[in-house]
Amino acid sequence: MHFQHSLYEPKARKINTVYLNGVSLHFGNKLRMLLNILLKKNERIKTVKDEMKKGTTEMEVSDAVKDIVEQCSRIKTVISSGRRFSS
Repeated sequence: MHFQHSLYEPKARKINTVYLNGVSLHFGNKLRMLLNILLKKNERIKTVKDEMKKGTTEMEVSDAVKDIVEQCSRIKTVISSGRRFSS
């Protein structure tokens, strides 16, 4: 039994290392995807574009979209840093 345990220990350690590396590499992307869904980022951008097409310049639409993207980015930064929201 002890012999088998010593054979599997390096393999288990390697699997654990690969798993932890994968989680740390993809955490930011997965967090961003989840927040985009929860904050309805794409829906908000589409709504703003549709509403602003009538009677506004391309620059105004672009600025409104940038505001939405910046809001989502700030929320992601706050959540990933562990800080609390403040008004």
